Amino acid sequence: MFFALANISSIAVIILIFTTLRVFESESSTMLYQVPMGIFAGGASLWFFTTTVLCKLRKTVEEKSLIRVSRVASCLILLLGVYLIFKMAVNI
Repeated sequence: MFFALANISSIAVIILIFTTLRVFESESSTMLYQVPMGIFAGGASLWFFTTTVLCKLRKTVEEKSLIRVSRVASCLILLLGVYLIFKMAVNI
C-alpha cells in the first residue's frame, strides 16, 4: 500500500540503479527504510511543484500553446525513437 502512493516507474528505476551500483551490499538496516521514504518524498515534492506551477500558469497558458507543446514533444519522441531504431539496426 505504501508504494501505491509513489510513482511506480520511479521505484523501478531507483531499484535498477541501486542494484547496478550495488548500494545494498552494506549491512545497514536503516537503508531499507530510507530508500522508499526518499522515493516517496521526491515523487511527492515533484508532484506538488508541478501542480503549483500549472495552477499559477493556468490563466496565462492558452489551449493553442498546449497543443503546440504537445506536438513538439511528440515529434521529439518520434525522432528519438527513429534514431534509436536506426542505431540498433546498424549495430546488428
